[in-house]
Amino acid sequence: MKTIRNELLEIAYLDDEPKHGEPILTLHGWPHSPTGFEEISSHLHEAGFRTIAPFLRGIPYAFFMGSRGTCPNVLGRVRPR
Repeated sequence: MKTIRNELLEIAYLDDEPKHGEPILTLHGWPHSPTGFEEISSHLHEAGFRTIAPFLRGIPYAFFMGSRGTCPNVLGRVRPR
């Protein structure tokens, strides 16, 4: 499983064939996960599209860095406007 990371978050995502196909980003809601797109994704792959499906916040494999102990005081840096 691939991940993308910045200073505050690390998010895993599914990136499926064909790699050179036009990408389609699929976004799930809570309490679902990217695996809920498997049926539609297979049809998109057959049509030549690449699908990218991130594990959004609240689902395993999506972490605030502080929750994994690698970025201390993350929440202390978030300030309301």
